[in-house]
Amino acid sequence: MKPALAIAACILLVSTLSTPAAPYLPAKVKLAGDVRSLAGLTAVRLEASQRAKELIDAGLTGIAIEQQARQQLSQGMAEMTVVEDADAPLLKIEVYGGIESNVPDALAFLISVKLIQTVHVARTDETLEVPTYTMVRGGVDKLAWARRATEREIRSVLDTFMMDRMMATQGDGHHSEAGGSEKNHGK
Repeated sequence: MKPALAIAACILLVSTLSTPAAPYLPAKVKLAGDVRSLAGLTAVRLEASQRAKELIDAGLTGIAIEQQARQQLSQGMAEMTVVEDADAPLLKIEVYGGIESNVPDALAFLISVKLIQTVHVARTDETLEVPTYTMVRGGVDKLAWARRATEREIRSVLDTFMMDRMMATQGDGHHSEAGGSEKNHGK
């Protein structure tokens, strides 16, 4: 190799290795209040209801939704206990749906997930049971596939709920942009 080419290759190698590979990102982003309200949550009561006749006819009842949710909440690294304790926060899953007369072979559905907790409102000096976390998703699918699509969307909503809970718990209300959660340490 010629000396000039070897020197150029060394300069290129050194400059490549000394350049930061990742873009600069802020260290912390404060999570939204509804997500922060999930921090430390380990147990919930569960209530599921279903108000789409077509999905009930297809076997997706409130009981089936509750069974799916119980199983999903008790699995994975973000495991949560489902309890019957009236003092535990209530995770409420509601499914709505219907057929538009102009499109009789399709079902529109809406899934609402709410965490209802006891909170103190300083302004009124009252303790209330209110939704502190709410997520709503929906979709439209062929009637023949609507149950499967709805079950898939319920899984997705619960996955998001569990991920939000993990970020809130691990991050103490703050989440690192780079993908990991960090403690706030009083800042």
